[in-house]
Amino acid sequence: MKGGASPRGVGSVIALTASEIMQRVSDGDRDAFIRAAHGLLFTAAVRLVFAQVQDLAALPLLYTSAAYINVLQKELGQLLSAAPTETSTGTTLGGGLIAPALLETLSEQVDTQDFNGAVVTARRYLRLGNDARELFATIGLLAARADAAADQGHTLQIVQAAGEEYMAWPIALADTDREALLLVALRAATFAKRNTLADDL
Repeated sequence: MKGGASPRGVGSVIALTASEIMQRVSDGDRDAFIRAAHGLLFTAAVRLVFAQVQDLAALPLLYTSAAYINVLQKELGQLLSAAPTETSTGTTLGGGLIAPALLETLSEQVDTQDFNGAVVTARRYLRLGNDARELFATIGLLAARADAAADQGHTLQIVQAAGEEYMAWPIALADTDREALLLVALRAATFAKRNTLADDL
């Protein structure tokens, strides 16, 4: 911050780091993914504080969130691996170039737990210049199908925090890759335990 970085910018980078830690947790270990998600939820809340106030008295929140992410990374050290790489096996390519068709394809891919296909579709959607808010709204609707009793609402909270961080990304950091925020939102929605009650109606 002595170099002129804004508290909001620093908060955004800390939240991005939290999402990168989440990306290094195996898809098969949902409990560790949720534990890592607490880092994103906390850092996103801290960044939101600085969207509202510029009081110097709030600066210790940034240091606390950075320290929390550092401790979290050490705690999860044995569970963390290299960032997962997407493969093209089983990937459904489709959706065309029209935004609603892409979002419909994304919904189908998340429903069938085709994470790699969902990533390809989301990237295509954004590359075509479509609105990120609509993309995260779709992911949020998919996350709402998660069994909240099983995950205590974490899935929806993760998608909301990741979406808010993605869309509030500072212009000064435009050259910094923030895709990890999109990926954790997709992972949260894709691998959440589904609430099948509505499907049975």
